[in-house]
Amino acid sequence: MKSAHLNVRFICDLCGKWFTYSDNLKRHQRTVHATTNMDTTIRPSDSGNGS
Repeated sequence: MKSAHLNVRFICDLCGKWFTYSDNLKRHQRTVHATTNMDTTIRPSDSGNGS
């Protein structure tokens, strides 16, 4: 089952935007935060309900 169906969210540590797929978060960090330090880890959030 894909993460989108499991309510798993991957959160950008730099801006707080969340994604249902880690690849989308990686692309976001590469394009939006390209000039910032990329020492962030990709982690799923604990909350699946958006709170």
